[in-house]
Amino acid sequence: MDAISTRRQVISQFILGTAAAWVGGAWHTERLLATETPTVQGWATLVVRLSLFPVLSAVGGSVRLNVGLDYPVAINRGAGGAFYAVNTRCAHLGCTVNAYDSGISAMHCGCHGSRYHIDGSLAGGPATSGLDSYPAVFDGVEKVTVRLQGVTFGAREITLLSTTQNSKRLRLLFQPAIFSSYQVHYRENLTDVARPIAFSTTPDGVATMTTYRNTVFNPDDPSPLVPLYVDAVGSRGFFSIVILISEY
Repeated sequence: MDAISTRRQVISQFILGTAAAWVGGAWHTERLLATETPTVQGWATLVVRLSLFPVLSAVGGSVRLNVGLDYPVAINRGAGGAFYAVNTRCAHLGCTVNAYDSGISAMHCGCHGSRYHIDGSLAGGPATSGLDSYPAVFDGVEKVTVRLQGVTFGAREITLLSTTQNSKRLRLLFQPAIFSSYQVHYRENLTDVARPIAFSTTPDGVATMTTYRNTVFNPDDPSPLVPLYVDAVGSRGFFSIVILISEY
């Protein structure tokens, strides 16, 4: 599957991973997930803004999003303000199912013809069961909040490599998903608004990169650990790794 050339421009951000922090010389770590509230390991909160996806303004609208899972997540709008979030892995042989098509009133698998209703339940075989789904709640105005299970990426290790008079070089080791893009965000205090910062992919390289995209797939090691190197200034700060959400 060559999805690199067909992905649309990045349109949102999904904060995941572990924040690296140093305060008064002591190191701390903290889980940061979308809303930056404590969550159970393996779960994450995705907030979808309808203003970013005009197709979701009407009943029958559907969009597939790459959120770092093995398959895209489809967000489908049903009647009466209902929204459904479903995994697009076909329950037959694992092909990727298309977004919901109001013209045929189904999500269709192009491999072998399985069809699914707007809520992911089975409409026709050869699949014998429906798609996996996730809890989705609409606030009635702008936001659809989705609880995703199976999100496993996160910073595995944070290492202080060197210290100079004006800065500290840190290594953030994390596990990216295939065909996904990431940024490093920084804030001096947790109450500040996080902002993207430049980084390097080598220990001695100049920090000039702003986005890391994982395009390497190795069947023997499908989720390799990747180091990103940042330069910290001052005696206090918090870093987080952010996955960029794109339409699939």
